[in-house]
Amino acid sequence: MISKLEKRGYFIEAELDKDNIKRVTSIFNKSISDSTQINSLQATATLQQVNDTIVTYVYDDDFNEIEKKTIQKITEPNYTISIKTSAPEKVLQYFQDKKWINTQNHFTAIPFQPNILEEKADGIEIYSTRKTIKPSFRLNGNYIFIKNNALLLSSLKSLNSKEKSVFSNLNYIFYGNKNQDYFVRLQFKKENLPLILRWQND
Repeated sequence: MISKLEKRGYFIEAELDKDNIKRVTSIFNKSISDSTQINSLQATATLQQVNDTIVTYVYDDDFNEIEKKTIQKITEPNYTISIKTSAPEKVLQYFQDKKWINTQNHFTAIPFQPNILEEKADGIEIYSTRKTIKPSFRLNGNYIFIKNNALLLSSLKSLNSKEKSVFSNLNYIFYGNKNQDYFVRLQFKKENLPLILRWQND
């Protein structure tokens, strides 16, 4: 499975059943109630660098307000999230009760805006509006796969040089679950020194 996910090249791919959805969402303090009758979730995401315009105002010597625009590059995800359920109206109501949907029909539990939430016959779909991507083919498992991306590293301004060095050597993170077995794998790029020595050697 991991080799297939690596070849597909997405930043994030995930497929989760209802039990794994509850486990993962509880980590982010956004637990999902059983009453929603959510059966599964599939997510696919890529990263893209875009121009962001920042508008500020300065004053000239005569105290006239002058608009100043600055262009900076930021990294944003493009994503599609598909939630399968036999009762999409219950999921929609649950999200509304949690105030996770605003007046523009954006799903605000995801910090990356804007997006669109649509009710389907068999579930709910949430997708980014800047660039829509199609869901990847299902592998019919329980997993989360996060592949390192140079755009992600460039956007993590708070990391120091040592942390950036270690992060840049990370190839992917994989979480998998089958029955009662759980598996977490961190794959690093091949280097001459093991991770702990690379950290001390920097």
